[in-house]
Amino acid sequence: MNEIFPQLNILSVFQSLNAEVSDFLEVKGIKYIVNRIPIVKDNEMIGAIGKVTYRQLEDVKKVFKKLELMENQVEYYKDQLKQKDMSRFQWEQIITQDEEMEKLVRTATKAAKGLSTILIRGESGTGKELFAHSIHSSSGRQLKPFVTVNCAAIPEQLLESEFFGYEDGAFTGAAHKGKIGKFDLANGGTLFLDEIGDMSLSLQAKMLRVLQEKEFYRVGGTSRVNVDVRIVAATNQPLEELVNEGKFREDLYYRLNVISLHIPPLREREADIERLIEHFMESFNSIIGTSITGVKQDALAYMKSYHWPGNVRELSNVMERAMTFAENGNIQKEDLPDYMLRTMEKVRHASKQTRMDFEWDAIENALKKCNGNKSKAAELLGISRSSLYEKLKKYS
Repeated sequence: MNEIFPQLNILSVFQSLNAEVSDFLEVKGIKYIVNRIPIVKDNEMIGAIGKVTYRQLEDVKKVFKKLELMENQVEYYKDQLKQKDMSRFQWEQIITQDEEMEKLVRTATKAAKGLSTILIRGESGTGKELFAHSIHSSSGRQLKPFVTVNCAAIPEQLLESEFFGYEDGAFTGAAHKGKIGKFDLANGGTLFLDEIGDMSLSLQAKMLRVLQEKEFYRVGGTSRVNVDVRIVAATNQPLEELVNEGKFREDLYYRLNVISLHIPPLREREADIERLIEHFMESFNSIIGTSITGVKQDALAYMKSYHWPGNVRELSNVMERAMTFAENGNIQKEDLPDYMLRTMEKVRHASKQTRMDFEWDAIENALKKCNGNKSKAAELLGISRSSLYEKLKKYS
């Protein structure tokens, strides 16, 4: 019993000789309790019963709802504290067993200890923000603010005031007492510039001055403001090409690219796909209340061979959707999104077509070498003469 069901701990009743009810347990995000009942005959204990109660049972569900409500309240207040300009992630939350990713994490951990500017590259959904948070969390500035600015999300005309703040009456509609900017908020800590490639050229010039001189002027202001901020930037764009096209300042590029980290896409980390599936399964079981314990082989084969253009973020979304629709405790191929199934069928068809083209080219070359002699061509190809005739018939 201990080997097959160690989490049930059935044998504990042989020591206590009393019926027991476990605390709330959890496996793969599924919560349950265990009743352990001794079987006694003629005042001698001859066995034990283990009864597992799952959350789907109504009585237990009510208890879990009360518990989860209290847990959610605690988590809410924790999140509020974390969101007060602090980093929310650490290296332990980067799920990987890929050698290149593990090496990248080690490099980033070393880089975090210094003061140099770090540029994080990678496709959308690879986890650039997760790396940025973890860098701050393991740096000497971890107790100072961590401020994020998405350069692509803020309208260009507001970016300057967002970064540097503005003085009272700097422009029509400005707040009466002015406003401090992101550099002020991040003073002593880290400023994370997400989607840095979308920053306008005029703002790039001002950004370069701040990085070089450690000072800036607020919009409408005349006095210098000194700051001590470490910059971590991220982009999914090829900055070198933007520099060549005149869309990104070369001097700012070199100032940002002191330490460069490139996060590989998920399609290049096949070993991580199954590991992340397990991680999301456990996470979503807990969040959305499902009881999914595995993935059928046909669905797993599709997921491992899919190219994941949206990377880890897309895998997370696919898992949430599949677990919502899955039945009988396992994700099947039919539970995967339609767009994903269509894409995989197209890939398989293209692969089959490529194999057919290759086969025909081999037959055609053999026939040419043998001056049309089918027997010699079949021998050259290593197949029987009848097989060659069948393939010639297939290709008309």
